[in-house]
Parts: sequence; structure tokens; C-alpha cells
Amino acid sequence: MNILNMKMRPFYWVVLSTLWCYVACVSANVTPIVITATFNPQPYATSQQSNLPIPTPTLDVAQGVVPSTYVVQTGDTLLNIAQRFGLPLSSLIELNNLPNPNLLMVGQVINLPNIPVIDAPPVFLISDELLPYRNDFNVQSFLDTQAGWLRTATDQIELRQSDGSIIWETWYAHQIIEYYAQRFSVDPRILLTLVELRSGGLTIPLPTDETKLYPLGNIDPDRSGLTKQFTWAYNELNDGYYGWLYRGLKTATAMDTRYRIRFHPDNNAASIAVQHVTAQVVPYEIWMDEFASQKFKLIYEQFFGSMPSENSTINRPAEQPILELPFATEETWYFTGGAHGGWGSGSEWAAIDLAPPDERMVGSSLCYVSQFPIRAVGDGVVAISDHGRIMIDLDHDGDIATGWTILYLHVDTKSRLIELGQSVRQGDALGYASCEGGFSTATHLHIARLYNSEWIPADCGHCQTQFDVPPMQWGQWRVESLAGQEYQGFLSGRVTRLIAEQGRMFGVNDVTW
Repeated sequence: MNILNMKMRPFYWVVLSTLWCYVACVSANVTPIVITATFNPQPYATSQQSNLPIPTPTLDVAQGVVPSTYVVQTGDTLLNIAQRFGLPLSSLIELNNLPNPNLLMVGQVINLPNIPVIDAPPVFLISDELLPYRNDFNVQSFLDTQAGWLRTATDQIELRQSDGSIIWETWYAHQIIEYYAQRFSVDPRILLTLVELRSGGLTIPLPTDETKLYPLGNIDPDRSGLTKQFTWAYNELNDGYYGWLYRGLKTATAMDTRYRIRFHPDNNAASIAVQHVTAQVVPYEIWMDEFASQKFKLIYEQFFGSMPSENSTINRPAEQPILELPFATEETWYFTGGAHGGWGSGSEWAAIDLAPPDERMVGSSLCYVSQFPIRAVGDGVVAISDHGRIMIDLDHDGDIATGWTILYLHVDTKSRLIELGQSVRQGDALGYASCEGGFSTATHLHIARLYNSEWIPADCGHCQTQFDVPPMQWGQWRVESLAGQEYQGFLSGRVTRLIAEQGRMFGVNDVTW
């Protein structure tokens, strides 16, 4: 039976309610479409020793007790339950003795560990404007001037091809850092500071064997090597940043799981992001001491110059430019994935998935190069055209770090119809959907919006934020999300409301204009 292909319900997905399953699973003759998975690291915790003085924590047990149980709702995953309560994923798996942690049932009761809360101090570590990717820094040139081991380090990187196959290449650290900095849209200087903080990658010439495997202190065999360590950190930085801005993130659980750390309400999003990622790799006492002494900020300023003494005001958009759907009129595409991570589940849920008409031969691979072109949703200039990715800069300056930018992912490189730096008009053909780039097991287009390098939520109707966010609008079609349910939701037109569904069936997700 052709059932939902769970491509990137972040590691732990839930069996949907009866109504949803009827829509998704009733026909054995439906061609499944698998939704986008760019990158989805699994949280893990580890330790690192320090000779720094250890402060005495003040416990706030009365106000900081986690509820003892949680009832699984439609769309929940074990990972987002853990994130909601600031708990390590491993603690939920261990406490509930789950026979299959990849499978939850609606109505299932999940036991939550009772961990006391400690209030974190209001420590300013870095301005918000310095966390999103900026186009004014050359990683290779910087590392060439440093004495540390990172300058000559290499690792394997996985590159997915249009037909779904994988090739492996050996890259230098500077290539890996820059490649994923652009994709996660996190400034590489943040990552370089964390590497120096955890393993002296910028200053220590000869690393230990453990340092080479775990340069960010996340000592997990499944996260060994530069590529996995760096992508984990980029994703967790995004998770802290956007979690604080939009998703109501309030706490993190210390590495040794003795305490939950409650972030100070006066902190800014970028400082929370750094606190969030570092809490996962050192015991609470070291974590608290590092931030009391502002080690991260001191290292950053040592290598990259002084930063503002207080948080900067971020310029966020009040409205979206007029955009159209990324395919031709009268074609029917399929709304296969509602709001989800722009790159990885930690980034803001800025993307949706659209699959082209299915022209495959019966029994052929789900990964193929479509014959139906992807088109420009608005006027702009081609600022990026590389492995599986096109980015159109709508303000025409060619800088993906300024103004509105549209990300197209899984675009076949060999059949591209545009060139880097080329101006395009709304409706111009750009290329063809495939499985190239990121992680994908079936041909489709992953499309997302960024503004000044920040991921912009596809729908912020459920966001916990004090500023307005323009919804993702494609002509008459507007994206509507479901609270806490990645990949679910609707595409609402003037008279029709489509359901995000992983297949071509019954007309519930057919999109045309």
C-alpha cells in the first residue's frame, strides 16, 4: 500500500488522526510524493572539562517544574515535544521506554522528567544583526592567517544528485563552513567562534584525536567529523534564534540533565541562540561560568572586531512583494508540504513544497528531472546558482544578505535555463525540479523566503512574537500553517482551501492558477 513517505518529519513522526489518514492512505494506486528534507540533526549532549570557577546556582523549583505528562496531538513528533519543554530527546526516549521512538500515536501519554529550573542571567553575547548570514567575509582568507588546526582540516561531504544518488567529495574546512553557512543562513563567524571556544581550532596547531572528531564538543558517534558537527551547530543556532523569536522557546536542558535553564526575558535572540547550542555540550556549571565571563563575546571580538554594546534593531519586512506561483498558468502542481524549515528543522518554517505533474514512466524512480519548468515568482537577479539551489535576489543588487531573496531547492544543475548574475522577470523559466541538493527522495521544488538573510515564516498566525510577519502569498494563494505541526497546513485561495498532502490524489492538493 502506498502510504505517507516520511521524508523529513524530524526523525520522530506521529500517526495522524483518522481523518488525515483517510485522505492520505485510502488509495493503493496513488503515486507518493516525498517532501523536502534538507538537513535535520538529532540533538545530543556531551561534556567538556574546565578549570574555571564554578558558581552556586539558585534553583527556582516552585515555578520551574515540567508537567509530569503530555498527551500526543495530531502532528506532534517526539523531537518537537522535547523542544517545547526544553528537554533532551534522549531523556524522553529513556523515560518512556518506547519500543519504537519513531512512532507515536495520537492520544498517547508521554511521561516528562521532573527537572528543576535555573534562571539564566541577562548576558549579552552578540547582536542579532551578526547572526544571519552576511556576504562580507571570506572564510578561506581568514583561516589562512590562523595557526590553528582548522586551517588544513578536511572532511567528506555528501552531495545528492538529480536522480537521488549520492557522491562524496573531500573538502577543506573553509569550504564546508561557507557552504553550510549559506544554506542554513548563519554567519560563519559565529561557528568559527564556537570552534575556538570548544576546541581551539583557530589557535591550537595540533588537535587531539577526539578534537578532530568532535570539534564542537558534541560527542556523539553519529555526529563525528567536521561536516556533521558544523551542520548540527548551524541548525541548533537557528533553533535557538528562531525558537526565541517565533516559537516560544523559553528553556534549554543542561548537558548533564540536572537542570533546565530558563533564558532571561531581556536577552536577545542571537545571545539565546549561542546559549542554546552551548548548553547541550557542557555541564551547567561550566556553561554558566562561560557566560558570566562572556568568553564567547571575548573570542568573537578578538578575531572579528568589537560588536555593538547592546542589541541592534533588526529591520524586518512589513509586507511581501507581489509574487506568483513558481510554475506556468494552467499547469497543475501539487502542494505536498506545508510550512517547514527553510534549511533544517531548526531554521524558521519558511518553506513549502510543490511537486510538478507526474510524467514518469510506470515503475521508474521517484527521482527524475521534471519536464515542467520552475519559473521566477517575481522580478530579480540570479544571485546564487549552484548544487541544487537557485536564489533570486528581488532587490537586484546581487547580495543574498540584503532585502528579499527567494530560495529554490532541488533544481537540476545540468538543465538550468539561467546564468549567475542574469536578470529575470516574473514567469521566466529557471530550470527543472529534481532530487538534487539537500536531501530528497522524490522530485519536487522546495521554495522559501528570506529577508536580510533571516528566514521569514511562511505563516505566523501561531507565532509568539511582538512584530508582524507578512504571510507567504503566491498570487491568490496564501499559506496557512497548523500550530506546532511542521509540513502540515493549507494553501488558501479565494474559494478553495488545499491540504498539504504527500501525494497526487482526490484534488485535495492540486494547485493551479
